[in-house]
Amino acid sequence: MSTPENEQPSVDNALPGVDFFFDDVTNLHELVEQTRAINNVVGVMFAGDRKWLVNDYDTVKAAFSDEEHFSSRSFYEFASMPMQGRTLQVMEGEEHRVNRLLVSREFFPKPISAIVAPIIEVEAERFIERIAGEDEVELVEAFARPFPFSVIT
Repeated sequence: MSTPENEQPSVDNALPGVDFFFDDVTNLHELVEQTRAINNVVGVMFAGDRKWLVNDYDTVKAAFSDEEHFSSRSFYEFASMPMQGRTLQVMEGEEHRVNRLLVSREFFPKPISAIVAPIIEVEAERFIERIAGEDEVELVEAFARPFPFSVIT
């Protein structure tokens, strides 16, 4: 995952030899810092294809508002369509807007809270019961790390 001797980092290919999808990128933060030294927007490999890595808030915000130049459809078609079929994630423009309106009401805070709050409470109580009565507890290991994962799954 290091840059081959004959390849130099550039805006178009900031990390030659690294594919963020296929490679075991254990030094992610270090690699992202390397790209920031080149530019706020750089080309990187992802799933065998060049994608743009955006490194600053303002550009990310602009990109999320620019579906024409920063479409996420191709990634979702590759990563989720084979398992989930056609979902909102692969829709764009008017098709996405119309379909999102059909389901968005169910994702408003009140309906979601009514479903999620009891799950979170039960899981929190379960984790607290595990550590109740202990004289000393490593809170991160006993609660902070496993609790969110348990709620999400």
